[in-house]
Amino acid sequence: MPKLHIPRPDALTLAVVAVALLGAALVLYRQSLYGVSVSADSGYYISMARSALAGHGFMSYQGGYPPEWPPLTSALYAVFSFGVFDPMAVAGPLNAAMFALAVFTVGIWLRRRAESPFVAVWACLSVVFGFAAIRMFDWAWSEPSFILLTTLALYWADRHLEDGERSSLIWAAALSALACLSKYTGAALVVAVAGMILLRRGASWRERFLYAGAYSAVSLAPVCAWMARNWLNTGLLTGGRPVVETAREHVAPMLEEMARWWLPYVPVPGAEGVALPVTVLALSVVAALALFALYRRLRAGERSSFPASAPPLAALAFAAVYAALTLWGLRTGVVNMDRYVAPMFIPLLLAAAFALDRALAWMRGVRWRAGGIAAVALMAALAAWTAFGGFVAVADARARAAEHGDGRVDGEFYASETIQYLLGLRGEADIGAGFSNEPLQAYLASDGRGVYPNPPSDWREMRAALERRYDAADETIIAWFHYGVPKRYAASAFYYSPGFEPLGAFRDGDVFRLKRNHPPADPRAGALILESHYDVYLDGGSLVWVRQPCADEDAGGFVELWAEPANPDDPRAEVNESGTVSMNFDFWMFGSKTGDLCAVRYPLPDYPIKRIGTGQNVPGDKWLYRAAIPLPVSGEARAYYIRKYETVSAGEPLARAEYDVYLDGGALVYLKQPCAEGDTRGRFLMSVFPVDLADLPADRRAAGHESRNFDFDHYGVRFGDRCMIRHPLPDYDAAAVEIGRWVPGEPTPWDATRVRMPMSDDTLANYIEQYETVSSGEPLARAEYDVYLDGGDLVYLKQPCAESDTRGRFLLSVFPLDIADIPQDRRAAGHEGHNFDFEHSGVRFGDMCMIRRPLPDYAIAAVEIGRWIPGGATAWDETRVLMPMNDAARAYYARQYETVSARGEPLFAGEYGVYLDGGDLVYLKQPCAEDDTRGRFLLSVFPADLGDIPANRREAGHEGHNFNFAEYGIRFGDMCMIRRPLPDYAVASVEIGRWIPGEGGVWTAEVGIGE
Repeated sequence: MPKLHIPRPDALTLAVVAVALLGAALVLYRQSLYGVSVSADSGYYISMARSALAGHGFMSYQGGYPPEWPPLTSALYAVFSFGVFDPMAVAGPLNAAMFALAVFTVGIWLRRRAESPFVAVWACLSVVFGFAAIRMFDWAWSEPSFILLTTLALYWADRHLEDGERSSLIWAAALSALACLSKYTGAALVVAVAGMILLRRGASWRERFLYAGAYSAVSLAPVCAWMARNWLNTGLLTGGRPVVETAREHVAPMLEEMARWWLPYVPVPGAEGVALPVTVLALSVVAALALFALYRRLRAGERSSFPASAPPLAALAFAAVYAALTLWGLRTGVVNMDRYVAPMFIPLLLAAAFALDRALAWMRGVRWRAGGIAAVALMAALAAWTAFGGFVAVADARARAAEHGDGRVDGEFYASETIQYLLGLRGEADIGAGFSNEPLQAYLASDGRGVYPNPPSDWREMRAALERRYDAADETIIAWFHYGVPKRYAASAFYYSPGFEPLGAFRDGDVFRLKRNHPPADPRAGALILESHYDVYLDGGSLVWVRQPCADEDAGGFVELWAEPANPDDPRAEVNESGTVSMNFDFWMFGSKTGDLCAVRYPLPDYPIKRIGTGQNVPGDKWLYRAAIPLPVSGEARAYYIRKYETVSAGEPLARAEYDVYLDGGALVYLKQPCAEGDTRGRFLMSVFPVDLADLPADRRAAGHESRNFDFDHYGVRFGDRCMIRHPLPDYDAAAVEIGRWVPGEPTPWDATRVRMPMSDDTLANYIEQYETVSSGEPLARAEYDVYLDGGDLVYLKQPCAESDTRGRFLLSVFPLDIADIPQDRRAAGHEGHNFDFEHSGVRFGDMCMIRRPLPDYAIAAVEIGRWIPGGATAWDETRVLMPMNDAARAYYARQYETVSARGEPLFAGEYGVYLDGGDLVYLKQPCAEDDTRGRFLLSVFPADLGDIPANRREAGHEGHNFNFAEYGIRFGDMCMIRRPLPDYAVASVEIGRWIPGEGGVWTAEVGIGE
């Protein structure tokens, strides 16, 4: 057995180890929030590892034994899971360890072969801070193991070229064999190293051929055995076939990607045009330095030991052969070129480092002083450049860790309602294999028992396949994502075909169970809201379009759909300039045709909608129908309209007529009560007369006004016996408006009325009085605007105030005391957004501005306020302001306290009385001082079934859920109350207590819970 060379732990070795550990830490930091990134390829590696652990061999999550992916990466995940961890959890830490080992190998290699310690440390730092390498270690791919194994194999090959020892060659062959089992392009390593062995001087040709042949046989034997297995299972050796004729188109993208290696990864305008020349220049410089270094060595009398005198030669040969194989095998349209060129980064960096070492040695060896100065200047420049690269690398790591995740498992994955539903099904006995149009998404959200193959492309074939395959009760699930590949059918085909039971309909997908003899849903089950070419129904929170009989022309094109939110300021609605939300989609994404029935099902957003517009455009730019449809007023929308009606009507109207007309911010609001159906017919007339005629379009200046006539359906809403119309005014100053209503063929019910717009003295005096009354108190915050609390409103005041001070969006995030008070979809964020424009809530009079913004009617802990101007300029950074606890909040918590404490005897009576309230532990204390809230509250949960807790906690028999008072507690008056949710599994008992750092335990207790 060959012996490993372990260098002595001198200062340089310790520096290399430190940099390697820094690299591992950076990899782990990048993955700290979302973990390792997962792509479609990653799904195969992970599923093959899980399958191997289960004793089924390297089978993929889609079934079968895919030949495209060699087994080493999956085998590493399986081995290092130790039968305890899930392979997906192993990938990230394993990548960090492999990255550290690769960096260490680079440093030790250069420590042996380079004269300058600076070069060894610089090369290690360049690997750590070079995105070409470290970004590959974010992913559950084969690249991390391949990069490590090629680096190790080249290191031992260089050792053999240097000393001719068989032990070095054995290590090189074993590592090359593993590299080939990691990626098929590892064959480039075998070609390069075997070629260098044949060129080695100081040995006979017989010995060279013997060593090269033995090395090649050992390196290729395992992967050949694997390809034989592929042939027996699939009839293929490696899966896809190379497309030689496309190789030329990838040369420029490959060189452009390599250009990023020589510069820190920062966006530079116009950099795309210079990427290729920069790369060619950089590679030319490296090649020239390498040739110069080789020339110097050969001239120094080392010709007889060639290529031992040229350490980077095998690495350069590998990079060249690998590039050729990669270009030969790439297909048209490849987009992740960074992944394909990454394995060349370390070999080329080693070549550059060796060339740099020779150049520095030559500079220091020249007889004039300028050579030494040049060497110091070059090292200083490289050190500064590497330090800058480190700064950029750390910034990139922070962005990767805190802002987003790459691949399938990221923030969007965990925010998906469909994914959350599938995750909730884990462990149920009757949930198993199924179909999905996003098979990897569904697989990652399953418990690993199911196989999610790609669905057939024809609906009838799909039904036949399901009926054949899924007879068992545990093979029934169909997960259908709205953003997935539609094939030739969509979720509507499942809803309206026999045998499919809907389990859940979500904004981003639908989940069904195949159930024999289950009747199809009736597409006409909802309320009919439009009779047209397609009848449109409102079914729960979804729109359903139905046509029967349905021709081929009717089942195509795109469906136009826009929605107008009931509240245009609703933070959940991303409205466009017209105040609507566009949701157009291709027919086949959400529709299906079964026999002569066409049906489309589309989920509406979860905020109240006033009306929708819909239509269908088919090839040839032909519209089958178009219509605007008012929707029933929901309870939330009605409450909003009533609040708006009462708020507006409390002011002074601009005009009283058939409708009372008010100015509210930058809009005219028409109010009428009682209001009948007949009051909404016809056209509402509105002519706007500007202060400055230059604000009008050129063709309207002669008339002196512009008309903005409209229908009630487009701007009005009727709720109960009230009607309200809100029509925005132009964004220029208006001197007057003329308003009225006209019904075709009937007498004019409301003659046009001219209304002057200037602010009256009384209104001005009212605003001044409000301003002075509010400003006499103590503000919550002083910033660009001083912000006060006046009753249930926030009031923003500013003097002097210019027009520019009212631009943009005013930011308002409300943090409730009780998280249950805000909508379900905002609880994870912990706040509600109530951003608004000045024109909706503010008024400017004289040199003063005042904004009155009502707060929600629940108890509020804090608000964040600020102002943002489109284009990126932040006029006023967000400021977090704690809200004083009002009487309503105190009363709310006092009621909670009394309700819980009245339940009888507590589970534990000590410093705190601890009660069980639903699924929560509630801690109560009275009297309660500030000192009673310090330290950590201890909570250990002992489950009734150990299988409910993570595997790594089962030996201990419990889970820890310790917390601070600030996270779950509230102190009001002389009372303290903590509400801590328990896990959602059966709990046998808990251990509770409080511990103060540096002081110890204040109290501890064990409490039985039962089922």
